[in-house]
Amino acid sequence: MPECELSAAVAGGIAQADAGTALHHAPTGAIREHLTAHPEAADARRGPRAGREAVARAVGPKDAGAGVTPA
Repeated sequence: MPECELSAAVAGGIAQADAGTALHHAPTGAIREHLTAHPEAADARRGPRAGREAVARAVGPKDAGAGVTPA
């Protein structure tokens, strides 16, 4: 959820937002893109790295202190 939408939701009285779906789709899409771009990729460790990096981008700087960093 973009920061401006989150701020508007809080101002409107929303006390809780579920970011789980976005955080689920970020790594799945990134791994799929990695495997499509690199069909020879037999090393299973490289696909999840793309997923972790996508989650870190999805979380963004607003949660930078939460310990989520790309590997």
